Amino acid sequence: TLHLSNLTSPPVPDDHGNSATTATAIVVSSSTPGEIEVAGDSDWFRFDAVAGVRYGVAAAAGSLPGTTLTLYDRDGTTVIAADDDDDVDGVSYLEWSTTQGGTYYLAVAELSGTLTGSYTLHLDEVSTPPPIDDDHGNDATTATPVAMPSSTTGEIELAGDTDWFQFNVTAGVTYYFLTET
Repeated sequence: TLHLSNLTSPPVPDDHGNSATTATAIVVSSSTPGEIEVAGDSDWFRFDAVAGVRYGVAAAAGSLPGTTLTLYDRDGTTVIAADDDDDVDGVSYLEWSTTQGGTYYLAVAELSGTLTGSYTLHLDEVSTPPPIDDDHGNDATTATPVAMPSSTTGEIELAGDTDWFQFNVTAGVTYYFLTET
């Protein structure tokens, strides 16, 4: 007599835990490969953070089309920050520093929650870059005075930089401005 029961395929082994309690331990200055084995999977990691240190964490898509990255507080439930890889580079990225040392948690998932594939998680300390000499002020209070008419060169030194200029005008006069790259 042959007896058959509800046959299912064997479970797919999971490479990393799916919660704070089963999170995989990682260290700073490391790269850890991961795999989203089934739709809806998330891989959890834990690391020890030192108060006052700035960290950069990135989930770089391998065969995944995109990733989400979530940073959780020491309780493993409170979300501190998240990035959903909303640009085209295939990388979710967070920078963060804490005032309290301890164990913090990261979760990586596939962007849509419906696909499977590989990624690499990178965790590093981020040094503060030296100050950049800015050629022009970044707001109305620090705007660079310019004469009319004139030509003034400028440089956008960092992402997010703006260059502001101030000048005197005469009522009733039309002014034209031109920028060139």
